[in-house]
Amino acid sequence: MGTPTGAPRSPIAGDALTLSDAPKNACLDVFDAIVSLCSRFDRAWIVVGQAKLLDLIRRNTGRVMSRRTLNRHLLGWEARGFINRQQRHARNRRTGKLELRPTLYTFGMLGNLWIKKHRPRAGIPFGRLAVPKMAQSTKSLSSRKGESGDSL
Repeated sequence: MGTPTGAPRSPIAGDALTLSDAPKNACLDVFDAIVSLCSRFDRAWIVVGQAKLLDLIRRNTGRVMSRRTLNRHLLGWEARGFINRQQRHARNRRTGKLELRPTLYTFGMLGNLWIKKHRPRAGIPFGRLAVPKMAQSTKSLSSRKGESGDSL
């Protein structure tokens, strides 16, 4: 028997996401954030928290989204086989409390194929999100050279 209409739902039951919650068109900015982090560290996997992903997306695209929206988009990419997620939460043996840890993200078969297909077009690093950081680092490098008076 379900909850009556208008009655508050349990926060635990309401927070569980299923495949039916996945968006039909998952946001490419979310996938790009994971790809650019992996390319920055030259790995095919990354361990990152949701707060860091949200911050990267906000800083580099201007898009602000909630954690629930981020989870829906991650679920969409996972359901389509582009990424795999492994939660790394663990219980503290002494206190029994749940310790929240960042999630491990790896690429599925379709994610690897997408990266191989779009890598030459996007250059190295392949994600849009890495471009502002690269532009910022070259700008700071040129300003440092100008300060010291050295020229090439």
